[in-house]
Amino acid sequence: MALSSGCATTGDPRQGALFGWSEGKARDRQALLRQQLEDVSTDNRTVSSRSASLRASQSSLGSDVSAKSARLNALEGQVASLQEASASGRATPAQTRQRAEAIERKISPQDASDPQMQELLGRVKDLAR
Repeated sequence: MALSSGCATTGDPRQGALFGWSEGKARDRQALLRQQLEDVSTDNRTVSSRSASLRASQSSLGSDVSAKSARLNALEGQVASLQEASASGRATPAQTRQRAEAIERKISPQDASDPQMQELLGRVKDLAR
């Protein structure tokens, strides 16, 4: 009796030997382990959800970049054509100004914040003068 009361009890079956093991502590330990598992599972679900959300955002942004790139290329082609027509004399100053203003109207305020669009817009405004 003196030996068993002097030893600490544990709920871990790997420790405590025959007299140091406590069923109550084992149940407490199991409950703690279940809670830790649930916490980790919740964290995993949260991370998976966030990852899926980020993948969707990345895909959407990729589509936006592709669309803006195509739009920029089309507008650059129109500006290059207008510059060439103006330089060669195939377009009068009034025609050049009119076409430049039409191109300028196609560039939205959102597009104008892009550095490449700003450069293009500057070229268009120079043609409109």
